[in-house]
Amino acid sequence: MLMNVILLGIWLIAPLFWQLMLKSAGLKFTEINIPSFTILTIYVFQYVGWPLLYFNLDEFRSEISFDHFLLTKALLLNILSITMLIVGFNIGKKTFGNLNWSRGPNRFRNENESIALQETFSPSLHHTSIFLYFLILCSFSTVLLYIQTIGFENLAILVALNFVDSELPIAVARTNMITEAALEFHWYKLIIEDFAILVCFAVFADLLIRKKLYIFIIFAMLFLYTSIVLILATQKAPLAYFFLGLFLVHCVVNNSGNMLTRVAPYFVITLLALLSVSYLIFTSESDFLNGVLSVLSRVFTGQLQATYLYVDYFENHSEFYFGKTLPNPGGIFDWENIKLSRQIYEKFMSKTDLGIVGTMPTIFWGELYGNFGFFGVFFGSFIIGFIIYSFNAIVFKFGSSSFSISFFIWSLLHLKNISVTAAVSLLFDIRLFLSFCMFIFISCVVENRKFALLKN
Repeated sequence: MLMNVILLGIWLIAPLFWQLMLKSAGLKFTEINIPSFTILTIYVFQYVGWPLLYFNLDEFRSEISFDHFLLTKALLLNILSITMLIVGFNIGKKTFGNLNWSRGPNRFRNENESIALQETFSPSLHHTSIFLYFLILCSFSTVLLYIQTIGFENLAILVALNFVDSELPIAVARTNMITEAALEFHWYKLIIEDFAILVCFAVFADLLIRKKLYIFIIFAMLFLYTSIVLILATQKAPLAYFFLGLFLVHCVVNNSGNMLTRVAPYFVITLLALLSVSYLIFTSESDFLNGVLSVLSRVFTGQLQATYLYVDYFENHSEFYFGKTLPNPGGIFDWENIKLSRQIYEKFMSKTDLGIVGTMPTIFWGELYGNFGFFGVFFGSFIIGFIIYSFNAIVFKFGSSSFSISFFIWSLLHLKNISVTAAVSLLFDIRLFLSFCMFIFISCVVENRKFALLKN
């Protein structure tokens, strides 16, 4: 009983300590930047739901008998990781200065002077329109090629809506689209989804800036196309994050880069309702309340359960791998790369007898812990924190434009994935690398921007 009280006290006090550390790094949760948003997503996905698992309050996770020692270890490792991330943010601040746009965000709107927003965001989207049209054309043509390759009747969304005659369960159809696609999955995400999202965010930012009817029509078409693309595989989260991204673009343009705190709760409720309805449509569930509870369980305890299983695996079933799960390009090292997320899934949750091939990714430190133990979490979290802060600072130093805002929000949503996936995916992230190269090209060549070397 006493130990439970002590653990709950630690669980409650740690976020207050992090708030002070974030303040020393010049960061606030109400300001839209990548470090703050990353901590927020880790807090939601990996921290808030801990008491629900510890006291067995989530019936959706009842298939696993959670060991209190392992749950406590997962909690302490999360606390260590978040703390070292913020230490990395603080070192990043000392290196690059505060996270401020070189032309804003206090210049996003000027309430005392009559200044057109397109001048504030100079140059505007028309400087990059041809390049963006090319991106959306690439996305659309690749969608057509992809559908032709896998077969129209095998689209998971059509199977879920019973628009085609198929004996495949929805989960199997989704697995076939994601893990057995003709395209490598990261290319699918980049060309089909990321290109569409980047263009849609950019056009939406330009619509908020210039408020032209023809821009609204273009945005409406892009919005519809992107929404359809994101639900082809019946994945619910991508569409929700797309809507969240549009909301954040609106906050950046119209609220000086700060979160609209009065609107945010209503937006979250709407998003929850959307996810719940999607859950009912894409599964056989018919109870709306049960759908809501399922979504809440996935958000607050689903990823934490995966973290627990990683701790369990290396506590009871395997020694540390000492780098064997890290990429081994060209086989230059004398080991065969181990797919850790798939290995964890097959150990605890395998459904191969149903035709479902799955993986179980978890927070970025899960793989670091599996390779190097405590020291991997300690030093790895610090390095990742510094990289995230540095990346955000570099993006801001190119100044604000419709496309730079689009890339910033896309990056923010992309990098939040470290709360649910391996750290190595950040260091060897082809989608992020190519998107960043595209951002540099548009900023330096198309928009002729200068990089601000000085600290803000």
